[in-house]
Amino acid sequence: MNIIITGCKGLLGSELSHLFCDNHNVFGIDLPEFDISDKKSIESFIINKKADIVINCAAMTNVDLCESKKNDAFKANSLGVNVLANLCEKYNVKLVHYSTDYIFDGNKGLYYINDIPNPINYYGASKLYGEFEIIKRKNLEWLIIRTNVLYGSMGEANFINWLNNSLVNNKKVNIIDDQFNNPCFIDDLVDFTEFVIDKNLWNNIFHAGSKDYMNRFDFALKFAQIMNYDKKLISSVKTKDFNQKATRPLKGGLDIKETEKLTGFKFNLTEDNFIKLKKTL
Repeated sequence: MNIIITGCKGLLGSELSHLFCDNHNVFGIDLPEFDISDKKSIESFIINKKADIVINCAAMTNVDLCESKKNDAFKANSLGVNVLANLCEKYNVKLVHYSTDYIFDGNKGLYYINDIPNPINYYGASKLYGEFEIIKRKNLEWLIIRTNVLYGSMGEANFINWLNNSLVNNKKVNIIDDQFNNPCFIDDLVDFTEFVIDKNLWNNIFHAGSKDYMNRFDFALKFAQIMNYDKKLISSVKTKDFNQKATRPLKGGLDIKETEKLTGFKFNLTEDNFIKLKKTL
C-alpha cells in the first residue's frame, strides 16, 4: 500500500514511518514543507503518490500554546483535519486520525468511547472539532484512535524523555499528583494502529492506553523504580501550583477494555512498558 504519514517528524509519526516502511511505500510529510490545511499542496501530494491510506499525526499538542494561539490550534487540529477528510473522501483514500482524552472534562476518569465530550480547554475543543470533521463524512473510511500522555523513544520530546534526562543528571523534579491518566506507550500505539488497519476495522473510534490508572507522580515514581533512579529526587505538587494558562482535566484517561473486546488487541501494563523501554537505554 501507499501510505502518507503527516506529522512524520514527531514521536508518533516517526515511529509509524519505521513500522510501515518494511512492507509498504511510506511518504512522510511535515512542517514547514507541508501544511495539512493547505488544500492545494496536500491534494497534489495525495494524487501524485496514489495514496491508499493517510495517517494523520499532525497536530498542535502544546496545551497552553493552544490556549494563547487559538487560530493556530484551530488550523492544525480542526481545519487541517477537514482538508484531509475532504480529500480522502474525494479520492477514496482511507484516513487514520489520532485524538485525545482532553475532549472530556476530567470529572470521572477512564472515559468510554461513547461518553459525551465536554472539553475544558481549547486544545481539547480543537481536537473534538477535528473528530467531527471526520465522523460526518458519508463516503469516507476512517479510524479515530484516542490516546493520552503518549511516551516512548528517549530521542523524542515527551514526558518520560524529560523525566529520564532530569533523573539521570540527579536533577530534582516536581510532578503533579492530582492529574490521573492511563499513559500510552508509543510501541503499543503503533502496534495497535497496524493491528486495526490490518483487520479493516474502519469507521470506528478506539481508545489506546495502558492497563494502569495512576496520577503523574506515581507514574514518575514507577519509572524511577524500574530505571533504578533515586526516587527522592521526585516531589509531588498540585496542578494549581503550576498556574498553567489552560485548565487541565484532573481525572482523565481512557477506558481500553471496550477497545480490547472489540478488536482483540491487548495493551500492556506500564511496568512492562518501562522494562521494555529500559532495554533501549
